[in-house]
Amino acid sequence: MSVLRPLALALLAAVLAACTAGGGGGAGPMAWRDLDLVVPAGWQVLAERGDLLLIANRDLRADDIEATPSLPQDPEANDAVAVQFTTDPTNADAWRALIEAEGGQVESDRRIQLDGIPATSITFSWVTYDVPTREQVVIVPSRELVILLQPVPVQGQRTAPDVYLRHVEEFQAILDSLDFGAPVDA
Repeated sequence: MSVLRPLALALLAAVLAACTAGGGGGAGPMAWRDLDLVVPAGWQVLAERGDLLLIANRDLRADDIEATPSLPQDPEANDAVAVQFTTDPTNADAWRALIEAEGGQVESDRRIQLDGIPATSITFSWVTYDVPTREQVVIVPSRELVILLQPVPVQGQRTAPDVYLRHVEEFQAILDSLDFGAPVDA
């Protein structure tokens, strides 16, 4: 459980720090570890290393987020969303316990298949940096893989559940594009 708490609660800090850790690739097919995926048009790879892949629909460096003086009239114009792939030998029960312990609410909890591999998808609501959010975590225990799909609140946003909903089709397209190869030896 100690690995989950920093992953889930400090994602924004991790996102911002990871932006300087490499990446910078664009949309289209890519490979990471034993996984092939398609980065959606308009998205970019912000960080890529052995235990982390971070993609987002915009540059999430602190300078860019803080430079936004106010939210535009069109709420979608300022949406920031990210998908983080991390290696973590966790399970769905640990995530359920974390969500409950942090005062979150599970909205859906279901078994799914990603490229024929069993996984669990949990969609939940909770508060991140004083901003209510809706997020999704997909746990693939046989690959020690956790995929976190979430809005990244930007300056001026006071609620983010609708941000997740506006991007759920993009999130699903990323999950649908996953193609697993042979497992990577740890």
